Amino acid sequence: FGVPVVVMREHTERIEGLEQGFAVLAGCDPLKIVAATERILSDPELRTTLANRPNPYGDGRAAARIAALLAGGNSRP
Repeated sequence: FGVPVVVMREHTERIEGLEQGFAVLAGCDPLKIVAATERILSDPELRTTLANRPNPYGDGRAAARIAALLAGGNSRP
């Protein structure tokens, strides 16, 4: 959705966000979390760049497509 995310975990299964620059893996250390958050909040260029990138998680219409298929529809919504 073009919104930067600070992941407050040591590991994440959702590496797409990390690879595309949408997410920063800050871990559980409060100082690292604050530093990552401050970097994002103080960098308007980063937010602009992310707003113009495609969402690495798809277009948000997967549920509608699945429902259509389950309902017997053969066209993509």
